[in-house]
Amino acid sequence: MSNYTRILHTIQAELLLAMYFFRTNRFMEADIHLNGAVSLCLSCGLHKLRSCRPSYSTVLGVSSGREIHFPPPRDPVEEGERINAFWTVFYVHRLMTVSLGTASPPFGTLDDPESQVDSPWPLEMEQYEQGHDLTFTNYRTIDNFLATGAFDQGQSSVVAFHVKSAILLHRAFCLFKKHKHGLKATELDRFISECTSLDLVITQFLGGIPLINVGDNPSISRQTQCHLTVAYALSSCAYMKIQSIFSRCGIADSQRRACQTADSIIQTIRDLDPLYLCPMMVIVCLASCRTLVEELERMQSKSIESFSHFGYQEAESTSQQDDASWQGFLGAALARGVDTMSTMAVDCPLAMYQLERFQRAYNYKLG
Repeated sequence: MSNYTRILHTIQAELLLAMYFFRTNRFMEADIHLNGAVSLCLSCGLHKLRSCRPSYSTVLGVSSGREIHFPPPRDPVEEGERINAFWTVFYVHRLMTVSLGTASPPFGTLDDPESQVDSPWPLEMEQYEQGHDLTFTNYRTIDNFLATGAFDQGQSSVVAFHVKSAILLHRAFCLFKKHKHGLKATELDRFISECTSLDLVITQFLGGIPLINVGDNPSISRQTQCHLTVAYALSSCAYMKIQSIFSRCGIADSQRRACQTADSIIQTIRDLDPLYLCPMMVIVCLASCRTLVEELERMQSKSIESFSHFGYQEAESTSQQDDASWQGFLGAALARGVDTMSTMAVDCPLAMYQLERFQRAYNYKLG
């Protein structure tokens, strides 16, 4: 077995271990193994494949402290293996960072300026087997996507949809966390501009996901449909978080859009084949439930204040009726979300752990 093959197998093993430990709530072990996979990818330069920039000396190495130099790929398929290996690690890295809610030093490795990604978006292995242009170069792959939302439909793949949805979700959560920690008055305009730009990219991306009904198109496999549905749920969650930010900034109707999106996400997860209820769907469902319960608590507080102010009235105003209807929607959507979490918790320790934390945090009882 060649060194190249051994290294790719090691990356795969580290990734599988990271996912196993994450699913079983052993987050420190997950962190360690994912960091191992990331370090190997960067040491091998898998993030710089087809880069149009001059080669540079990497800052990361393996246990020997030396860089790893792969021989040039023998054919498009071998190059595709390298491209897809990197993006698979990147995808898990972004989602696990969102899940743990922090960018620890190991998890921040891919955000280092020296780790700027130039590798092209991943394709299906069948597309590599058909051959592709061996002369094209690439530059600032992720930055260009976030700046323009550009997506070459002719070169799209299910893997690319997954990766891009994870990028959008990670970016939305970072902005939400930044706002939550507080902004200076001088920073607010620029921050809103960033959120607005990301909102446009997310909306464009959501419109480009081909959610295809297998019954209408037998050539599309059930597996492909489910994978695209996962990408749709992840990017919808990104949209939900951006709307929540807008709501906190006083933009009208944003919180209503966030809650409606949360309900849509929960419905999507409920309809998903159980085989594809990956750990990340737990986090997406949890984020949706939090959005709903926080709005429900706000509305309940508003009702109490309104009652104490106006006292008993023979007839409710139109506004009060609308509020009651909205609370009914929120309560029903939240119940669906918690029920979905409970279903996932049967087979997934991560779901059970997150559900218990949610119940404690919001004093929510299953009923």
